[in-house]
Amino acid sequence: MNASLTISGQNGVRSDFDDYRQANKIKSTRFLYDRDEKGSFCPVRPLGLGAFMPGETGSFTIGNLPLERSCKENKLENLHREYKYSGRFEKKRFAGISFYCGFNAVEKFDECGNLVEATIDYASTAPVQHFRLADHSSFAYEVKKRVRTVLEPVQKLLVTVVDEYAAVFVTDSNGYIMADSISLKGSVRLMKLYPNLHQECLARQARQVG
Repeated sequence: MNASLTISGQNGVRSDFDDYRQANKIKSTRFLYDRDEKGSFCPVRPLGLGAFMPGETGSFTIGNLPLERSCKENKLENLHREYKYSGRFEKKRFAGISFYCGFNAVEKFDECGNLVEATIDYASTAPVQHFRLADHSSFAYEVKKRVRTVLEPVQKLLVTVVDEYAAVFVTDSNGYIMADSISLKGSVRLMKLYPNLHQECLARQARQVG
């Protein structure tokens, strides 16, 4: 799917979204793909993935950030659908020269259209992006290398790890935030859902502060 459009901080009017979702068996809600009214990303799909539909390619502008990406789609033997992306976005301009950050990413969906895994690797530190938290606030985060999401098969929850436990988010299968390692409310929920992961997050954050 090719596109060339401008996406603002508001939820863009994507008239073809429902048809696209049905044709590709993507069950997750629109919330997972568009930024919210504050311009915050769902951590499951950060900059480079968020605000786009799976498989969508082309040149875009998110806010004032030019971004382009290409995609290769694979249909795997186990009926999964896999999208592999490569792209770049403009980090800054100085004296008429543009400086870019490249990225590579992959998303995997099961035969029912549910997200089961997503990983994005940035070639350098990404621009500051705002991630939604469990208490409905947002957190400004500068991802240095990687954001990875995996489906926890027993509880059917998506667990997102940013840069090796520097931040952890837990969402339901639609991308709605249930817990995080940053906000007080989210941290309490994380401790109940994944106590070992919660302790790892606390230890990691303590080492960073120290």
